[in-house]
Amino acid sequence: MGLFLQSYPGVPGTPTLINTGGALYDSLDFIIDNGGNSSDTNFAIAISSDNFATTNYVQADDTVSTSPVWQTYTAWGGSSGQRITGLLSSTSYSIKVAARYGPASETGYSNVATAATLAQQLTFNISGVNSGTSIAGETTTVTTSANAINFGSLPVGSPVVAAQKPQYLQMRLAVTLRLFIKTII
Repeated sequence: MGLFLQSYPGVPGTPTLINTGGALYDSLDFIIDNGGNSSDTNFAIAISSDNFATTNYVQADDTVSTSPVWQTYTAWGGSSGQRITGLLSSTSYSIKVAARYGPASETGYSNVATAATLAQQLTFNISGVNSGTSIAGETTTVTTSANAINFGSLPVGSPVVAAQKPQYLQMRLAVTLRLFIKTII
């Protein structure tokens, strides 16, 4: 019989979780810190939107589910990291990372990193028509310069309902007017 030494990993360093460019509404980017562990150490990433009262895990395909997935630092994107997808908009998320080397050597979790997704927005520009311009006998009236609408206010899958709300009717008319003008020209 020979001497068998079991290798135990160290607790990973604090990961990075960011909303790259400050424009992500359903995803966040992460980079794990392997904490100096060997290249064949596996890591699992826990994720939560309620301070880990409920814990889910980042999957190999970068979605979120209820079971942990163990992968090497390289498989998790290495120093470039990866993007967690399928998140809720306007939500703060936290991640923490555990390491293991073999089935019986799991560490505790790292410190937590936190970032938030943004609210979804539809941004558009209405240009080329000034208030008071006459087109095909019709005079235009521009009454707003707003060019962004929070998706949280638009009922998904029900454009008739959205179009009947006064605040959306104005936008619909402006967009329709632009399409009408483009058709004439």
